[in-house]
Amino acid sequence: LKDLENHYQIANQLMADGFFEESIEEFEKCIYINSMHVPSYYGIAKVDDKLENSKNAEIFRDRAKEIMDRMWDLKIEEESRRHYNP
Repeated sequence: LKDLENHYQIANQLMADGFFEESIEEFEKCIYINSMHVPSYYGIAKVDDKLENSKNAEIFRDRAKEIMDRMWDLKIEEESRRHYNP
């Protein structure tokens, strides 16, 4: 988890400093560590927006939304099971 946080902070700093390709590499490391790390998907989308690669940005935004939807569905399912299967 600490590696994930470190890579995420580095990615954001690289993006802020204008090192966009390097920033994407760090966000990708985060996704490799945790394929459901939604902030990294949004981070790549943000970098792609800055690089005017809107098609790729939209792909990563969609992936983040899909993950969030799956997480939400799992949460609802878990709560339903607890409520209806005492």
